[in-house]
Amino acid sequence: MKSPCGTYRRLQGSLAKTEAGRMHSLNVAGIMILLVIIALFVLAWLVV
Repeated sequence: MKSPCGTYRRLQGSLAKTEAGRMHSLNVAGIMILLVIIALFVLAWLVV
């Protein structure tokens, strides 16, 4: 059994890290969505 205090502190640290990394992941997700949309447009253009 680990102490809940250490786990809580580690959880807080990871939360702060994800808070900083959330914008980065949002940017990555936006780029991925843009790439998917562009790929779909290219595929539709090729099919038509």
